[in-house]
Amino acid sequence: MPGYSSPPVSTMLNALCLYLLWGWTLAAASIAAAQGGGAAPGSSGPSWKHNLRAQLAERNYAAVVEILNQERRRDQSNSELENLLGATLERAGRSAEATAAYARALKLGPQSTTIRLNLALNRVRLAQFDEASAEFTRLLKDAPLGNVREPAYQQSPDDDSISRFVEKVPAREQDWRELGMLFLRRGRLQGAQAVLAKAVGSFPESAQLHYSLGWALQEGGKFEAAREVFQRALQLNPEFAEAALRLGYSYSAQGKYSDAVKVYEGILHSHPESYEAHYFLGECLARIGGPMLNRALALLQKAVALNAGSFDSYVQLGRIFLEMGRPIEAQRELEQALSLNPELDVAHYLLAQSYAQSGQSEAAAKEIEAFQRLKQRERVRAREMMFADLFSNSESGSTLADRVVQFIETYKATLVAQNYLQIWQWLTPGSREFYDDDPAEFARIASQVFAGPEVRQWLLQSRLSGGKQVAGRVLCEFEGSAANKMPPLVLLEQGAAWKIDYAFDWTKAGLGYLGAR
Repeated sequence: MPGYSSPPVSTMLNALCLYLLWGWTLAAASIAAAQGGGAAPGSSGPSWKHNLRAQLAERNYAAVVEILNQERRRDQSNSELENLLGATLERAGRSAEATAAYARALKLGPQSTTIRLNLALNRVRLAQFDEASAEFTRLLKDAPLGNVREPAYQQSPDDDSISRFVEKVPAREQDWRELGMLFLRRGRLQGAQAVLAKAVGSFPESAQLHYSLGWALQEGGKFEAAREVFQRALQLNPEFAEAALRLGYSYSAQGKYSDAVKVYEGILHSHPESYEAHYFLGECLARIGGPMLNRALALLQKAVALNAGSFDSYVQLGRIFLEMGRPIEAQRELEQALSLNPELDVAHYLLAQSYAQSGQSEAAAKEIEAFQRLKQRERVRAREMMFADLFSNSESGSTLADRVVQFIETYKATLVAQNYLQIWQWLTPGSREFYDDDPAEFARIASQVFAGPEVRQWLLQSRLSGGKQVAGRVLCEFEGSAANKMPPLVLLEQGAAWKIDYAFDWTKAGLGYLGAR
């Protein structure tokens, strides 16, 4: 990206690369979520959380149950402790006891959709389909398609039990779609895919169900399968613009920008006043770059003319002006984006670069401070929202964990060996854009961050301690020495290979975000 060489803020921007290099846009699991981000219950202090986390990593669920029961005796009014106890009992194969724990949790927190969802899923596993249907119906009535995800532990439905549930319970097309979307919007991709795949089998002429299934597959990183389903939705309803938008995104997310451009141009032809089509086509052309930048600029300017509140369009305009070496115009667009949404971290970061290019070092420093402050808040929020550990008690979860561990060890060894060009080969296309698609620039920055002996020792001492699957990625969390903690890392599996996704933004994952806001 432009701006790294500007003398007034070069030190700050180089330091900022540590955020980009390690994927600071998110953080993984944290035991603090058991209290919704607040203080630990009872009077035992933080040590119980550390012990609980260690036992979870070892899958010692009997020990976890004992720890939670001790805390429950200290605090008998904490619904999240009961909820976590229920989830742990499920993992230990003690589903009947889990039902009682969830029932207690729901009595303490009757408005919690997470607890009710866990109870419903547990009843599905116990083949109590009527009771599960009642809980799902209540969920859909209270919050049918709400985007809000509670900072609390959620169980993930498995394919087999959900598939049996869908087979046994008669329901309308709309009911299955809403249930699938409920799972999807709460980050339960496996359940969403199972529900919607079965529903498509029951309603094969439903464009909406195909669209929703494609959405769930896409969020799970299954882009090829998602494309097939979106194309079927468009066969059933050629005017289904949302399906076409997601089809385009399924190409651009894999760096297939030429294919995405064809899709977006088709949408623009049939919907000439669609600001989303202008936005996405402009964004794709900007990623292609070169002579396409001028057309991208015109498309994005049309997008904001169609929707003056599309702050992402202003961000993209600012990015293009920066790439063109026009910082004053970039400032205008980015300041407009921030007037619409002051919490756009990327806008603060790009604005810092535009100020640096125009010699406004003090203003650039303030924007960097704002960027870092927002990133810190996102890390805290991520820890609250993503309490779960990668190591499930299923065979598939264990296999996944083993493969992740193997890659992480290779990754650490490659960093210690300072083979940064190999690391470059593992980056997603979006991540490479952080470094102007220039491997030499990446190697230069990486050598500044990782070359020191203390950092190498820090890497060697760090180990994978947990994580979460979301939006087709694995969010990895690490533990190191008492003084240091290795920042989280995001992995995306493509084929049989892992890719490192520094560009992933957890706050937009699983919530239907497409970008044109």
